[in-house]
Amino acid sequence: MPTRHELEELTLLELAVRLGHVASHPEHHGEAAAEKALKLRSEWAHLRILPSALSIKDRQNIKARSLTLQNRMVEFLLEIG
Repeated sequence: MPTRHELEELTLLELAVRLGHVASHPEHHGEAAAEKALKLRSEWAHLRILPSALSIKDRQNIKARSLTLQNRMVEFLLEIG
């Protein structure tokens, strides 16, 4: 399993791909982990489809939400090892 530092260096897309693997293989980490991975990945997908013509304040809000989501993704992947 990658270290915290290695996971923190990944992009949101790379983290989402890892979460997709967890969600697709509940036999490896359990059903609860697969469901949580799917939920985190869905949050990421939702952030990606927001309209591009947003105000600066809205874009800053999305950036902050993305950073928070990235931290949660890293924490989750560390938890499941």
